[in-house]
This record gives sequence, structure tokens and C-alpha cells, in this order.
Amino acid sequence: MKSERILSNEVAKEAAEGIVVDTLNAARQQRRKELKNALCILGGITVIVIFALFLDSVEWKMDAFVFTGAGVVFPLVCAIGFLVLLGNGIYRKLTGKTYGRTFAIALALLLLLLIFAGLFFLIGVLGAGPVPN
Repeated sequence: MKSERILSNEVAKEAAEGIVVDTLNAARQQRRKELKNALCILGGITVIVIFALFLDSVEWKMDAFVFTGAGVVFPLVCAIGFLVLLGNGIYRKLTGKTYGRTFAIALALLLLLLIFAGLFFLIGVLGAGPVPN
């Protein structure tokens, strides 16, 4: 961004366009960096949760893998991801960085978790889900 002091009252059209373009590019770059940061945090949480859950498991059976992934990993990633991204968004807001997309992704994770839990309980009430013996 140009931070030069302009002595005249009028700014040349080319200079004004350059300043606006530089400002828009800087804002676009900040939004991209925020999205990349949020997705990296979410990806890291996903890897850590999967690794922690399957550390002891050597015998991966497909049904156990699917039920564990859908019933345990997905809700944990949503819940932990929401909390971590919410904290990161608050930190970004306090430090003056862009934070809108971080909050949006955090709220989307919370919404996914609530939808998933609602469907899970609905399936349980209807008796359509797998029931342990």
C-alpha cells in the first residue's frame, strides 16, 4: 500500500486507481490467508482426532471404520473444530486481523454438528439405526 504524504489537494486519477487496486489486493490476500489458516486448523484437528482414535486399532473392519468415522470422528472434528476456530476467530478479531470467514466456518461446523446429532437421535427414536446386542 502506498503511504506517501500527498501535498496537493488533488490526486491524479492513475495514482488513485493504483491506491485502490493495492488496497483491494491486500484485503483479498488477507481473506485468502484467513481461509487457509482456518482450513489448516481444521485439517490438523481432523488428523489428530483420527490418529488418537485409531492408535490402538490395528484390525480395521469396514463396518467399524464407517461407524466410528461417522459416529465418533465426524462429531468430534465438528465440536473441536468449532471451539478451536472460534478461539482463533476471537484472537484474530482482537489483533485486528480479518476474522469473518473463521467465524463463518466455526458456525458452519456447529450447524453440521447440530444437524448430525438431530439426525442421529431421530434415527434412534425411529429404531432404524444399528442397535448393539
